[in-house]
Amino acid sequence: MPFHAGESLVLRPWFESDVEAVLAAFVTPDMDQQWRQPVRTLTVAREWLAWAVALHNRESGYGFAVCGTDDVPVGNIAVTNINHHDCGWISYWTSARVRGRGIAPDALRGLLPWLHDELRLHRLELGYRSNNPGSGRVAHKAGFLPEGRQRDKLCYDGKRYDVERCARLSNDPRPQPSRPVTVKLDWLLGLVVGVDDRGAQRHPHAEAAEQQPGGLVGAFLDQPGDGLGP
Repeated sequence: MPFHAGESLVLRPWFESDVEAVLAAFVTPDMDQQWRQPVRTLTVAREWLAWAVALHNRESGYGFAVCGTDDVPVGNIAVTNINHHDCGWISYWTSARVRGRGIAPDALRGLLPWLHDELRLHRLELGYRSNNPGSGRVAHKAGFLPEGRQRDKLCYDGKRYDVERCARLSNDPRPQPSRPVTVKLDWLLGLVVGVDDRGAQRHPHAEAAEQQPGGLVGAFLDQPGDGLGP
């Protein structure tokens, strides 16, 4: 489904049933570096989904499917490598068919209040290849400031690439999204994916979270973590 100007966005957890959408998103060659191997089969798409679904607490990080009004994922935003200094690493991608519509910057802008105010991350970092200016525009539109270039940081198919590093702080200006963005957080309280005996939608890690000392909020939002870097 094409995105229209001003169409609202929903950031929600990834579901195992999103496998076809993942396969469709990774079909273009420019997505090959977004995973440890090109996602060309349902088996590999399920491997990526297993990683995304597991991003459910401060130690692992958090992953969000970016959806339109039809609830079909067209992108991903994740915060990982969260450490005890309250820093986190941001990554994102969108399907080729929806690029150029401002979806990635709006989704990232819409997630900033939760990242800074609820998750209490003071510093958000990211990096992008110097030959990928589109990713840089997303970062800058979400208020990330350049912090330097890492020369020959990455190597793909025998060719080396510089990486541009950016970051933003919790007290930096927060650009507002140009469309409504809803961040669904009920899954952090155990309400998604899979049907339990009460017929409720539940996240696959909900039972373990409920057994954590301090209750659901403590289990999901207050676990210490030491990120080792992107």
